[in-house]
Amino acid sequence: MNTTRQRSVRAAARDLLLQLWNRREQFWCKTLSLLEFLRASPEATITEILGFRLEKPEEILPNSTRPEEGKLSFETAGFVDRKARRVVIAQKFDLPWRRFTTAHEIGHVVLHPDVVYHRGSAHARR
Repeated sequence: MNTTRQRSVRAAARDLLLQLWNRREQFWCKTLSLLEFLRASPEATITEILGFRLEKPEEILPNSTRPEEGKLSFETAGFVDRKARRVVIAQKFDLPWRRFTTAHEIGHVVLHPDVVYHRGSAHARR
């Protein structure tokens, strides 16, 4: 990624966090520490700032993303469906992986407004 693109991505991420921070009293009843805020912000970013529905099934089955894709050779960790305005994150993966996937899908919503559907793989099936 070139330097200009990196700056653009960082600016978009910073803008989202600032929007959420400035509206934090609307979303949380108590005052959050910075660490609590950062942990809570991805879900609130998806639902409150971006206006998407967040779904958290235990597992994303191949036919639950796009039936026309048939049997997939990898597990799906998350996906964005812009048409249905939803982000889906599989809960079967470890917390660090779920956090990464959530941030990754937020990135697709913000940085790629022309992409209607994006599915992220976790790893190859064995």
